[in-house]
Amino acid sequence: VHVNLAKDCCQQRGISTSCLSMCSSNTPLTAECSEYGDVWVQCTSEGHDHTRCCAESGIPDECMSACRHPFTLKADCIEYTPILAKCYSWLTTNLPSAVSNLEITSRNSTSVLFSWDVPLQRPGNAYQVTLDKGNSVFRQVNVTTNSARFDNLEPSTNYTVFVTAFNNYGSSPPSFKISFETLPDNELNDRPTPPFGLHIAWNQGKRANITWDWSPVRYNGQKITDPVTYIVNYVLTGNASVWTSVKTRNMWYVMENLTMNALYEVYVYISDGNLQSRSSSIVTMLAAPDEYSLPEPQIIITPENINRTYRANDQIEVKCTVESDRILNLDLLIGKTLIHSEPSRMTVETFLNIDENNNLITCTVMDTDGRQNRAHMHIFVQFGPIVNMVTEQIYAYDDLSAEIQCIVQGYPEPVLEWYYRKSPNAARMERLNDSVHVKTTALNQYLHTLLVCFFETYYLSEDLIQNVTGRNGVYSCKAIGADGTEVTKNAELNIAKAALPLSPRFILQCCVDAKISEKCLRVCSVNPEIDDDCSAFSEDLLRCANDGRDHRSCCMRSRIPPDCLSMCSGGKVSNNAVCSIFAARAVACMIRGHERAPSPPTLLHYENVAPDSVKISWTETEADPYKVYAIYYRQENSDGDFTVVKTSKTEVVLGGLDPNTNYDLALVSANALGHSPFLETKIINTFGSTRGHTFISAFFFAFLIAAAASFVVYTIRTNAWLRVVQKLHRSQPLSDRDPSVAFENPGYGTEVQIRGLAHSDPIAATEWQNADLEVADSLPTEANNGMRYAKLNSA
Repeated sequence: VHVNLAKDCCQQRGISTSCLSMCSSNTPLTAECSEYGDVWVQCTSEGHDHTRCCAESGIPDECMSACRHPFTLKADCIEYTPILAKCYSWLTTNLPSAVSNLEITSRNSTSVLFSWDVPLQRPGNAYQVTLDKGNSVFRQVNVTTNSARFDNLEPSTNYTVFVTAFNNYGSSPPSFKISFETLPDNELNDRPTPPFGLHIAWNQGKRANITWDWSPVRYNGQKITDPVTYIVNYVLTGNASVWTSVKTRNMWYVMENLTMNALYEVYVYISDGNLQSRSSSIVTMLAAPDEYSLPEPQIIITPENINRTYRANDQIEVKCTVESDRILNLDLLIGKTLIHSEPSRMTVETFLNIDENNNLITCTVMDTDGRQNRAHMHIFVQFGPIVNMVTEQIYAYDDLSAEIQCIVQGYPEPVLEWYYRKSPNAARMERLNDSVHVKTTALNQYLHTLLVCFFETYYLSEDLIQNVTGRNGVYSCKAIGADGTEVTKNAELNIAKAALPLSPRFILQCCVDAKISEKCLRVCSVNPEIDDDCSAFSEDLLRCANDGRDHRSCCMRSRIPPDCLSMCSGGKVSNNAVCSIFAARAVACMIRGHERAPSPPTLLHYENVAPDSVKISWTETEADPYKVYAIYYRQENSDGDFTVVKTSKTEVVLGGLDPNTNYDLALVSANALGHSPFLETKIINTFGSTRGHTFISAFFFAFLIAAAASFVVYTIRTNAWLRVVQKLHRSQPLSDRDPSVAFENPGYGTEVQIRGLAHSDPIAATEWQNADLEVADSLPTEANNGMRYAKLNSA
């Protein structure tokens, strides 16, 4: 504090009016005011080191604390205040002021760079930087600038540094010391680099603002893009057992409720959620108002609701003001709106319509030198509830799991209730009181998950449903706001039996086996044609295409009469003569309804793990929590039934195999909307071989494609296409093991090979092979059909 500000300093520290007149660098302190001895020393000495003057003037050693740090006056030293006042007066007009804001600009394992602020009044001509290691001076350097660098330091070593300013009359008091540790040698790990440039931005005594810098990188050079947390630690010097530790996302922090005229040590480190950085430098500060600190602005809101909670569109008045003898500028920031104070008027006020984007109010006071102090205030906006179901239509097997997820937004957090009814038109609604898992996914946004079980029912907050026998129906998520507003959204759970074919047969093959005419075979294709009258084959067409699922919604859009809709879900019709003409349309809906079925697995691989056991594994093509896999196998060249194993994993071990026999194997993925094309191979029993077998080869597929293309070009150019097709249909039916058939229930995928059919119109034939499919709804239900679909137990 400058000599002409000593009185203001004493006044801010609470010295009584009767003792204020002694707050001058050339006025001694009397015994009547001895209780203010420490304040008098600190305000009138300006923090300079007066040791030389005090020693030459005969001040005893026990009173030297009033001449230098920690600048305190013992009760027995009151008689020396006239001498102290003379020393203070002489130095305050001649000696340089102490430097401030000593900080580390950068450091590594062997070097460190320091910088500091040069005082505006009585700056030094030169500066001595002292580096201590342990309790002794390690190195000193004299500079004329406000920065200094030390090289050839030891890695992972603690050092302490301080700066003293010099002029023609002597030296300034030493700056406050800062401590630091050099970084380890060749550290190339994932830890974040530490903060640097730690210093005190302003100091009001009981409150102080500390700031720092940081480069968002790790020691290995990797950039850090996610937000990090800064941990600020500070302690009263001499009481190292009681550290205060706070977390912040800002590169500054205001320390509150400090003890006036006490020394504090402060440091900062960083956490990325998993790893922590090394500490910044440790800064020492005196909790006393500095010459440049600015008063804190005050934010006033009218009306001031309880908990500062308002409804959207409410209007409030916001006022920011500051008290100061100096002319200061004010900025009021609300959301993205910035309002400046008028010149010489240290007040800003405005009216605000509340919305969720204007929930933070910041008032900043500034002087012409760029120093700042700011205050924040949060207001809370009551809104919602807003409710959305993650999935409104959920399809699940009756022996798998299902979860119902509801996203709720609102403030205060809405109350959530779950309800269940058997169908959308059901009058009876059941309240679900089981526990629900709740996860906060964003500010004022919550994910509720309800678990539904098929055999037994239990709930988490995402309504996750496992083993849901008898639990299909409509689940309602009702959110209730603080004002009683209710919002409800529904999700429908559709449950299907795990109906899989007992053998990897194909619809087209089934139609050929049933000796359906060539023109009606097109109904069984990947892009069904329904223009011809195929009523004579209606029973066989429905038997081959029926997949045990409900396709009535598609059939209604295809204008099938209501009396005939039951054939679209595996049922019987009352008037077969009338409904048979619509069989082709029903088959088309069944085929197209599989478009949303899962894609086939890839990279089918087996490994002989024992003489009678084989491990089968594959790669999942797309994630689906409601998908299962079925593995079909039987002995090579056998006409017996396939053994079927079902699993939700991507590998299974088949045991009990004949060590001397090869096996045919097929794999299919399925969910409640249908199943994928089959992926087939042979198991060659070669137990003892170190190699597994993977049935994917880019060269092999390229060879097949090239061969197929050459064959097609040849047959078209030589007019042999129709003859080959006709000959194929006059020959024996296709085997269910024929590897050239690339699809089973047509409609699963787009890369298929269609058996050629005799057709006089080449354009129509080209259209018939078009693989573009139409999206069709599919509502699953339990049913069996003529292709021997069956419910399979999980392996």
